[in-house]
Amino acid sequence: MKSGAYPRLPLDRRVGLAVLLARNRQTDLARDQTRACIDQLNENELRSLSTGSLYRLLVLIRGFGLRIEQPPMLDLARNLLPQDLRGRF
Repeated sequence: MKSGAYPRLPLDRRVGLAVLLARNRQTDLARDQTRACIDQLNENELRSLSTGSLYRLLVLIRGFGLRIEQPPMLDLARNLLPQDLRGRF
């Protein structure tokens, strides 16, 4: 992973990996995985995530000061969250 060449992982697994790395204080690797998640985003990928994975992804993005540059993807991600979680973003 340190080489920067990441295998193609399903988005939910990549989110899980980023969470695991963040919990284990591997901040640089977690940030890189979070960026890879953002790069992989499309409507189908977002819709495939569980509510928990989507929420964790958005928490990681916010925590690392990253952004989803595509406004439609950001809007979709927020709208896929339940109402009570939407207000946190």
